Amino acid sequence: MKYIAILLISTLLFSCSSKNNEALDEVQQLENKVSELEKQFTGIDHTALKNAKKQYDESIHLIKTYYFKDTVDVQFMNSLDFYKNVKTSTKLLNKNKEIIGDNIETMHSQLSILKEDLENTAIQGDKLEKALLNENNNVRQLDSMVNLYVNNANRILFVHDSIAGYIKNKTLSF
Repeated sequence: MKYIAILLISTLLFSCSSKNNEALDEVQQLENKVSELEKQFTGIDHTALKNAKKQYDESIHLIKTYYFKDTVDVQFMNSLDFYKNVKTSTKLLNKNKEIIGDNIETMHSQLSILKEDLENTAIQGDKLEKALLNENNNVRQLDSMVNLYVNNANRILFVHDSIAGYIKNKTLSF
């Protein structure tokens, strides 16, 4: 009877530590994903974005100053409509920049606390599963936000690189 009790206790401890190790591995993977997202987020050239917005503002100022309806052709107006993406996307980026930065910092903190709890076996069972599910959802949401941010930044730079020179030359010819 004594041997059976020892066997049951050791089996129980081993299964708990095995689940904890799996959970620790999952938390480590989440930490790696958040670090990867942080690199993507901080890898954006914000100076180039500011310069694109500044050049957009200068071009629009020239257009408003020297624009006469009979001097602007249809191709220029279509290009200008395309160029306005710089303005609208830049506003969106500026709003989301601080939010995403805060979310990355929060995710690092939450995952660190969860990892400590797992190492100290302070969280187990259903609470562990809920915590892991919650953190997975949070990382997925952060991934979506960062990808949208990076795509918008790249779109601004693409639009600027492809059309800013044409717009500026046209505005200088008014």
